[in-house]
Amino acid sequence: MENGEMMTGTQAEAAREQSDVQKVPPERIWGQIIVLGITGGVGAGKSTILTALHEQYGALIIECDEVGRALQQKGAACYEPMRQLFGDGIFFPDGTIDRKAVARLIYADAQKREALSRIVHPAVKAEVRRLLEAFDRQSAAGFSDSFQGRETSKDGTACQAGGQNMPAPGPMPAGQPDRAPDPQRKGTGIVHPGKRRALAVVEAALLIDDHYEELCDEIWYIHTDDEKRRVRLRESRHYSDERITRMFEAQRSDASFRRHTQLTIDNTDDFVQNTFRQLKEGLQSHFPELFL
Repeated sequence: MENGEMMTGTQAEAAREQSDVQKVPPERIWGQIIVLGITGGVGAGKSTILTALHEQYGALIIECDEVGRALQQKGAACYEPMRQLFGDGIFFPDGTIDRKAVARLIYADAQKREALSRIVHPAVKAEVRRLLEAFDRQSAAGFSDSFQGRETSKDGTACQAGGQNMPAPGPMPAGQPDRAPDPQRKGTGIVHPGKRRALAVVEAALLIDDHYEELCDEIWYIHTDDEKRRVRLRESRHYSDERITRMFEAQRSDASFRRHTQLTIDNTDDFVQNTFRQLKEGLQSHFPELFL
């Protein structure tokens, strides 16, 4: 449209409709927080991303592997079911689970491996849900930049955010349903203009398989070229090429990860600032309410 040219009535109406569309706040799963899922293959450098999200953006970090370890401690949700599955041979004299013994058993027995997954994965997801609900309630009490912690208690069973202890694994408090908030409920998950949110990050290789889209506003894929992943795994974990190949074959393909996630961050470059730039741009464009 040339300078000084008048809009027709139809053009003006279209412009108003477009303006209204832009002002409609996006819906989120949670009432007070953003939940970002981070996934990717072994050796992709997900730990680098988690560290940046915590240190640069104050995110509460929940690593599903760590939650799983906590739930296998004596008296926790997975302990007795694992005893029933494997017997007493998986325990050290002090009663703690010998994870290497478990690994040997499930490596040799696919049925036991599947049975263990049926014990651990639902329990981990339920615990992650509970931790997120607790964080959402804390944030509802008043958003604070103090949510900076990425720590666990000495027994590994509690997450911390800015010095505020998150609940240790266990049953939901009375009156708290073991599920995510209902996004259809009025007022839930709506991003109100001018309202800043806290960030929680859930990390696991199996977020897609275990349907963590039920808990996460988005899931992002951390991509690294296979050869670079091999180098990292040989240098940092001293894995053999044969073991690395087996691990790669057991995981999703790059195309599958990309197809089931909302953003891909390429972490192949050794210059980590390139990764951090992608992370910042992604957060700013996908979750602007983190920067209000």
